[in-house]
Amino acid sequence: MSVVNSCLGMIGVGIMMLSSVSVTKVALASRIKDVLAKNCEIFIDKAITTQSSHAYTTVHFYLKVLPGHLDGAVTRVGVVHDRQESRRDRAPEEFAGRWTNLPSFMGSQDYFVYQAVTGHDWMSASEVASFFVETSEGTRYWLNSDQEPGQGFIVDSDLASSIAESVWVYPSADLGRAPKTADLPSNLAQDLNPQRCR
Repeated sequence: MSVVNSCLGMIGVGIMMLSSVSVTKVALASRIKDVLAKNCEIFIDKAITTQSSHAYTTVHFYLKVLPGHLDGAVTRVGVVHDRQESRRDRAPEEFAGRWTNLPSFMGSQDYFVYQAVTGHDWMSASEVASFFVETSEGTRYWLNSDQEPGQGFIVDSDLASSIAESVWVYPSADLGRAPKTADLPSNLAQDLNPQRCR
């Protein structure tokens, strides 16, 4: 009987520990405050399309963070995205709600890069992407295409073509020659940078 009681006691302690961990995780998660980026806290500064052999097409977004518009130091910049592919050569890659940290551009503290392959000879793809910046104060600022919660940017072959037609740079990967999204034709600027942030 004492062995049973001892085991039950250990189980009870284990449950208490698990409950404590769960409560801690909930407390940490609840400290994040989600808000829309309405004052250019984060925005798409430049966008280009590159294409290589076999029509391998990639959309590149260069996201600018304005630290002076945030309530704390930047702790994370990332994207939540869904992806759908149609392929002829192998099984498609599809996912939903994937959280990915964005790499900084050449070690910058306020410039970040997002890339999505939209197609090549054997594949076409689209993504829906919402970007965010998190601060040391626990605030997560969201950048969405129409400034509404949950409405991400649609990144597909149509967008790749629109960018390629409006943003002609040679070579295509020369970011310095690409115009800012605020200076693009109004329809594309409205899609990528509706606040005309700079």
